[in-house]
Formats: sequence, structure tokens, C-alpha cells
Amino acid sequence: MDCDPSLTVTQCWKDYTIAECIKNIRESLDEIKPLTMNARWKNLWRKAANDFCGFLKMQHKVEEITELGRRVGGEGFDDLQATEIEELIKFHTTKLNEEELEELIQSSTSDEHSEEEEVARKLQLTKKSLDKGF
Repeated sequence: MDCDPSLTVTQCWKDYTIAECIKNIRESLDEIKPLTMNARWKNLWRKAANDFCGFLKMQHKVEEITELGRRVGGEGFDDLQATEIEELIKFHTTKLNEEELEELIQSSTSDEHSEEEEVARKLQLTKKSLDKGF
């Protein structure tokens, strides 16, 4: 109605579609914080709500992991830095594109085949392995 002053309230309601209504509801829901939504569900249906409040203590956990790594010691652990742990976390939270997913699948299937071949090679019955067994 702001754009067209000649538009009446009645005409505005007639032009308002279900699709626009759904779009408005979606935009409204997107503005509600998950913590707020969770608090409301907790009052209505306790089992449907969770107590997860996000990763508030992430820095403390990173420091704890760094300290544990240093206690382990050895190559790569003696000089472990918190930034390295944070980089690993960031790396594992990024979504893979289709090419990266395909490469990951191919590498895992080729690893499975090589492991299966190794096990099959070890389990082959040869005269030498039978002699050793008897």
C-alpha cells in the first residue's frame, strides 16, 4: 500500500497469496534465535527440546586438547599449538564439494580393496603355510 496509494486494504488482502504468507512465516521463523525456540519447546514438549547451548567453552576445550597432546609427547606433539587444533576443527566443519566427496569415496574404496587383498594374501593356503601349521 505504500507503493500504490490507490490500493485499498480490501484489494491488498485479495492480492495477498498463500505463497506470500508462507514466505512471511519463513522469514519470521528465521529471525527467531534457536535458543529462544528451544526454550519455548521445553515448556510445551520437554522431550523435543535439547539442552545444547552451543560451543560456549570451545577455547577451554582447545586448550585442554593442546595440553593433552603435549603430554603425549613425540614428534608433532611436543610443540603443539592451540591454533593448529582450531585449524583442524575449522577444516572438518567445512562442507565438501562434489569433487572432494568423490575423491574421498574413491580413496576409501581403494583402501578397502588393498586391505582385502592383503588379508586374502595372508590367508592363502600354500604348501609352506600348511607345513608350518602342521
